[in-house]
Amino acid sequence: MLTTTKITDIKTRDDLRQHAITPAQAQQEYCHHGIEPLLTRGVAKHAKRNYLTAYVLALDEHGIENIYRIRMDDLNNRTIVSARTSRNQLNVWQANEWAELPAPLRTAVATAFPTANQYIQTVIGNAANGTSKQYDGLGTCIGTHRQDYITLFPEHADRWETKTLTVDDVRLRLRQWGSQILERTTSANTNN
Repeated sequence: MLTTTKITDIKTRDDLRQHAITPAQAQQEYCHHGIEPLLTRGVAKHAKRNYLTAYVLALDEHGIENIYRIRMDDLNNRTIVSARTSRNQLNVWQANEWAELPAPLRTAVATAFPTANQYIQTVIGNAANGTSKQYDGLGTCIGTHRQDYITLFPEHADRWETKTLTVDDVRLRLRQWGSQILERTTSANTNN
């Protein structure tokens, strides 16, 4: 569930304290430090300022949930130190992509790669559907589930061992496999 807090809602230090992430959210977002709001003193020309820094989950102007690191001085001047898309938002996008894949492909991928998480199954499903993106991490996903891949495509076992199998080869083979699945499904539906 995405947050309903907007980045524009955080105007004061009290807002920053109120919306600071919880330890559970920090663990989900892989923030290993800075969980509690941190009070610091300014340096050099800002030596008389006190700064409060905290991580906050908030929606940007486009409605995308980000995790922000915000620093606010005692005059409530806000500085966004860093911002990145939250893991929660990425999971929502991934679930949507998975749902958009044709049902026969979802079933085939889940059967062929049973121990893969939804992220990996979605990357593989997109490759099988021909909707994969460059730099989607397909090589890493397949490398993590090498045995499932080799079981599905034993003809690639030798090339895998000799390290001559490329990500493009994998993407092409998955696309061919996905096309066969979709053709069989279309044929079965046509014959009924």
